[in-house]
Amino acid sequence: MVIQRIQSVYLFIAAILMAVFAFTSPFTVSCDGAQNVTSYPLMSNYILLSLVGLSAALALVTIFKFKDLKMQSLLCVINIIIIIAMLATVACLVYTSEKQVAPRWPASFPILAILCLLVARRAIKHDIKLLNDSERIR
Repeated sequence: MVIQRIQSVYLFIAAILMAVFAFTSPFTVSCDGAQNVTSYPLMSNYILLSLVGLSAALALVTIFKFKDLKMQSLLCVINIIIIIAMLATVACLVYTSEKQVAPRWPASFPILAILCLLVARRAIKHDIKLLNDSERIR
């Protein structure tokens, strides 16, 4: 089976990034200076876990909406909004935390997922333009 649309690859990468983000600890929390350092798992906060799971599931659902390109483009935008809401929630939790919180390398996965979704949306718009041009030629 050959993948004919590049946006499917980008959407799959975004889903994988969000799934990995859900099961890693993207932050390090130090309670007593640098003496007691622990990892902050994302699974302990149900709001964040639900937003990340929703984002990963929506990216996978978007892959299979390849017959309706306008819906696929809309789902990409909705997914970007969900990830931005998740990042805002993370920022609020870090800001209101009384402990010192430092990001680790998995903290960049949502931003990379947003970039993949933007590139996928651009490819979807390109497909829409090609379909409109072929309809006009007929």
